[in-house]
Amino acid sequence: MRVVIRVDALVPGSRLLRDVYSQHGALLLRKGTILTQEHVQTLRDQHLDEVVIELEDGGNQTPLSVGGVAPGDPSASLASLGHSGRVAVARRPGGAAAPAADPGWAAARSRSEALRPYENALAVIRQATETLRTSGGQAFPAQEVDAVAVFVVQEARRTYRVLSLLVQLRQASDPTFIHSLNVALVAGLIARWMGWGKDGMHQAVQAGLLHDVGKSLVAPEILNKPEPLTPAERAQMQEHVRAGYELVRNASEVSQDIALAVLQHHERMDGSGYPQGLVGEEATFLSRLVAVADVYAAMMADRAYRRRLGPFRAAEELEDESFSRLDPQITRVFLDRVAAFYVGSTVVLSDGRVGQVVFMDPREPSRPLVRVEKEFIDLSRRHELEINDILML
Repeated sequence: MRVVIRVDALVPGSRLLRDVYSQHGALLLRKGTILTQEHVQTLRDQHLDEVVIELEDGGNQTPLSVGGVAPGDPSASLASLGHSGRVAVARRPGGAAAPAADPGWAAARSRSEALRPYENALAVIRQATETLRTSGGQAFPAQEVDAVAVFVVQEARRTYRVLSLLVQLRQASDPTFIHSLNVALVAGLIARWMGWGKDGMHQAVQAGLLHDVGKSLVAPEILNKPEPLTPAERAQMQEHVRAGYELVRNASEVSQDIALAVLQHHERMDGSGYPQGLVGEEATFLSRLVAVADVYAAMMADRAYRRRLGPFRAAEELEDESFSRLDPQITRVFLDRVAAFYVGSTVVLSDGRVGQVVFMDPREPSRPLVRVEKEFIDLSRRHELEINDILML
């Protein structure tokens, strides 16, 4: 059984099912490693939250999740959004610890419970945006934005969970706020992989949370239109970057770098972006980072006018964009690291068969090697097949 488990609950003898990286991006242990006591202590010393292991039936380690998003989290109440802490051992009613391999325990911790911390964060983002909109930027909800940012920074240290959430938080309803949360999660992940540290991650996350705040001033009939926009409507939509910048630029709690990311996250390396048509590194580095997070999160989401691409097709599109429109350094860091985490995932092929990803080439992220029962299918050679969906990370 594949499970996500707290590092402080690990015991020697467990087998890793994914590579383990430090918070600064260094490879610590490879997939397949049988953990020794020294390995376990190293993971604890690195202050990592969780790893993916194989759990034998009857094992005595308590998982955070079984093959998907962690089923519970002490931050679920989020009375204070900024403190997610560590995940506690699950308990049955009456106080007895739930057996790790008990499928009833996993089923009982419903998807709605698993996503409750993020739904609470969405509610805070929604209220903070409304405060900014109605005050014309005169009242910046610093405490609320900072609380959500602290929470997201904590989540961005959990790569497995972030990538799972991008599959989970993809509803077409309330897309603007879900998208802002997803962009913040991806931006925090990229910042961590680039070795920015906690303060840098916090700044990247805040920029992600605020990047589309100007859309609160776009007419709802344009913002929510299910059909393609007319040229006039597209011009109005593009004004959201200037509107957002005006809402946050005078707030003492918002750095100039974050304000510029709100303004510039639609600029492109080849000058084809807006609002200023900046070329190359004329846009700030943070703006270019948020641009990558924005594009990837948008591809992963259902919208009224199109279905999501899914992680493999989205990675391919992102790779294509990096040749001209997106910062190639930032995109490469993201794709190289994210590819490793989709190895082992369960996918549905275009012919309906279900298989497991066993190898991904970052240069062709949408066409991995997939095992279906005893057959290995190399999608880089089998062009008549593609991945239609991902069932489980």
